[in-house]
Amino acid sequence: MMVWGGNFAVMKTAIEYVPPFSLLALRYALVALVLVPFIKVPREHLKQIFIYAFLMGGLHFGFIMTGLRYVDAATVALLTQVGVPFSTILAAVIFKDYPGWRRWLGIGLAFVGAAVIAGEPRFEGEALWIGMVVFAALVWAVGNTQVKAMSGVDGLALNGWMALFAAPMLALWSLIFEEGQVDAYVAAGWIGGAALFYQSAMVTLFGYGFWFWLMKKYPISLLMPFTLLGPTFGVAAGVLFLGEPFTYNMIVGGVMTLGGVGIIVLRRPSLLAETKRYRAEP
Repeated sequence: MMVWGGNFAVMKTAIEYVPPFSLLALRYALVALVLVPFIKVPREHLKQIFIYAFLMGGLHFGFIMTGLRYVDAATVALLTQVGVPFSTILAAVIFKDYPGWRRWLGIGLAFVGAAVIAGEPRFEGEALWIGMVVFAALVWAVGNTQVKAMSGVDGLALNGWMALFAAPMLALWSLIFEEGQVDAYVAAGWIGGAALFYQSAMVTLFGYGFWFWLMKKYPISLLMPFTLLGPTFGVAAGVLFLGEPFTYNMIVGGVMTLGGVGIIVLRRPSLLAETKRYRAEP
């Protein structure tokens, strides 16, 4: 959770120096290079994986990276948590998995908390970028429906093949919307290389490798509460390392958002577990 949460600050720092789509394209290219040669081809699920790559690799992280240009990392770490209530609502609509009153309470609490955070005066005029972050959380929830359709696929196989499909998409987006990529990496020096290493090796390979091992060794209900530490570390990294403000709205809204997500997770730990196995964290 510390590695995953700290990635918000890493991304925020990196995109000050290098174009975000090119960074994502390189991240996924490296992950695919390491994983794909050693994993079985999930042939019966390649179509779903391609859609998942477009949703998660392209839209989800694309909108988060864009939002991070204008919104501090600590705020983004908290706002992305509304993906969990979005997932609960979509599960009710698509799979008829209706939440009880406690989970509805958690959904409402999480959304109100996000509104408290986004409604802070310092974000006046930044509604577009806040909206992009929230939309990215919604896309993550939609991507969860694809995970449902791919039950049985090994987590590393899904991450590897998703990366293989996402890398060229993001490279194309970088060519269309960005320029001066090579010069930017040369000027960034070690910062660009360190960000790329953290994104590919630490977040995906180490983070997911360790997470998969934990999920095989321990009950899901024991592990899920620890996922609430991810955004907590994300806020701490933004405040301590980037000097971002830690405001009253963030405290109140953050407690409400994480409290609501906690209710959902504790009432239905499998809801998050089904997607935590595969999700490429921000």
